[in-house]
Amino acid sequence: MSARSPISAPTSESHHEPRLRTSNIRIRVGHPRGRAHRPPRRRVGLRRRRCRQDRRSLRPSDRQRDVARAVTSRDRGQATVELALVLPLVLVVLLGCLQVVEVLVEQVRLVHVVRDGARAAAVSAEPEVAARAVTGAQRIRLDVTSTDTTVEVTGWADVRTDVPLIGRLIPDITLRERLTMTLELP
Repeated sequence: MSARSPISAPTSESHHEPRLRTSNIRIRVGHPRGRAHRPPRRRVGLRRRRCRQDRRSLRPSDRQRDVARAVTSRDRGQATVELALVLPLVLVVLLGCLQVVEVLVEQVRLVHVVRDGARAAAVSAEPEVAARAVTGAQRIRLDVTSTDTTVEVTGWADVRTDVPLIGRLIPDITLRERLTMTLELP
């Protein structure tokens, strides 16, 4: 231990000697982990140990990962087969929903045309002519019945079920709407 430079790292023999300081920067030179003079502390919890690479790990998490890997390698095409089995059913359900939406749109259109026809018939001197003028070129048939105080307009609309695949399964639908209004003669 004759001549040591002030910047040199401690050797295994010198770990009991006081640590040296560098001259200018005031950085202490010592053991890289700072525990040369103390025993290593005990750690709490799961400790990861390095194992030989040719041996499998005995930790439970590694075993679960190995089991999951084995299951996925055996069932590699299962998701594709399940999708191929379920996809036609999903397609039929979506097309059925599309057909229902088409019928509902036609029902709303029928309600509006019958209401407009009843309003026109209620304020007109000739109720039938006024109600039929409202329909225009739409595929809606109107029947107008008037009494001394009221006018009743009944409308029918035929909805074709022409959505692919579903149109052949469901027959055409006839929608009906009836509305009665009080006459308001001028």
